[in-house]
Amino acid sequence: MSKSCVSDFRRAYHKVRSWEHPVVPSLYRAVRYALLGDTGLFRTHGGWRISRIRRMDEDEQQ
Repeated sequence: MSKSCVSDFRRAYHKVRSWEHPVVPSLYRAVRYALLGDTGLFRTHGGWRISRIRRMDEDEQQ
């Protein structure tokens, strides 16, 4: 795994866990984000919100 992939995983895992998401599904979401750049939609904050983390492309940032 490259260094950026590991840091992406770590960042996504901590972000998802901070939203009160269980450990195992958080691991899945972090792996998905590190590999694909998108976690997909998932429930957070005790089921009250639907969240998603996406990596921004250069085209989307402008």
